Amino acid sequence: MRLSCRTTLRTLRQSFAPMGVNSYLCHKKMRIKSNSIKALSGTLRPEKVKNFEGESIPGSIFPLNKIEESFYQKIKLHLETNSASNEIDCIYISVAARVCGQMVESAKALKVAGSVMTYPNGTRQISAEWTAFKQNYDTFKDISKVLGLDPKSRLAMDYFINENEDSDDPFAQFLEN
Repeated sequence: MRLSCRTTLRTLRQSFAPMGVNSYLCHKKMRIKSNSIKALSGTLRPEKVKNFEGESIPGSIFPLNKIEESFYQKIKLHLETNSASNEIDCIYISVAARVCGQMVESAKALKVAGSVMTYPNGTRQISAEWTAFKQNYDTFKDISKVLGLDPKSRLAMDYFINENEDSDDPFAQFLEN
């Protein structure tokens, strides 16, 4: 049985009814607020404020080549600068650096071989180099969400929401110049 759009909306309204009439709409629009905005609106509760002091991240858990080591150091610096680091993060950072190194190697091989293979009988197929690059990229995207390496994941993490409370808005500075 296929449900229509109206049936689906009706089901949503009924499931959110105990919470209030428009709760199903408000639930989707909920945004995370920084501590300074909560203080201005009077909703900041001291017991809910998360104070996290970042820790020093040790070296990689397995040997890395030169390119991978540079990725490791950049990710490590990013987390330590934003006080979002913990000692255990060396595992994720090591894996992310290895994936980045493999992605660079795949990109080099892709540049030489091309993304499409053509056989003597005229059949065309996506090359193994392209497949390897795409898999490495997809893996890195998944890891970057956990480490806060992309803008969307940083917006969802408490470390980065309260990061720029005391400083000026960088976008406003950009517009002024």
